[in-house]
Amino acid sequence: SSNAKRPEGGWNIGLPQAYLAIEHVSGLGDAALWIGRRYYKREGVNANDFLYWNPSGMGVGIENVPLGPMRFSYAYLHDDQQTMPIMRVGDTANRHDFQLRGVPVNPGGTLELGLALIRSDGEPGHHGGSTLTVQHRQHILSGAGANRLALQWGTGAGTDNGATGDIGNGSDVHRLRVVESWTAQVTRRFGGELVGVWQRDTAHDAAKAKTWASAGGRMSYGLTDHVKLLADVG
Repeated sequence: SSNAKRPEGGWNIGLPQAYLAIEHVSGLGDAALWIGRRYYKREGVNANDFLYWNPSGMGVGIENVPLGPMRFSYAYLHDDQQTMPIMRVGDTANRHDFQLRGVPVNPGGTLELGLALIRSDGEPGHHGGSTLTVQHRQHILSGAGANRLALQWGTGAGTDNGATGDIGNGSDVHRLRVVESWTAQVTRRFGGELVGVWQRDTAHDAAKAKTWASAGGRMSYGLTDHVKLLADVG
């Protein structure tokens, strides 16, 4: 559980995940139906603790419907300040999340495609938005490592990380993000990760227009099967 102290005093206790899932639905292969609040198909980089693709939230969906070698997922989610801390108290939005993963493009490489369509609560000054994510995943080192290259484009309330962001953002607000991540377990004991992130925001409001970049790495060495040393730089 996660606890957050309320400004007026006392404690507000919440569950980051509480959902019901029915897996291996008859006639749909390995597909699953779910309802509730959950961490949903999150993609992140550990070296700088950054979830760049995080459509988690409260909703209902079907995931991993087989389409040949690919898997299709759809979720309908309701967002507010409790599920999306970036939103203001009282703000709400609904989100359609479409994902197609496992699209074969080259030996050992696949594409993962995501589209989020966001509709605001319709209040004056509130706007919807969208986020498009295209990610290439390449297996390396005989499956002991992987390279991910992600390109994301968001507008309006979709300028977050695949979820609902600030619904006060209009259609003039755009975000372009590129994420490069390399991870590998080089030997039984030694592993590593290299990360690079570049992000550019544009808007009519100069305060919202900015460019951000980050780079770093992590090395790990397993002293035993249960004890590991980590070193981060960035």
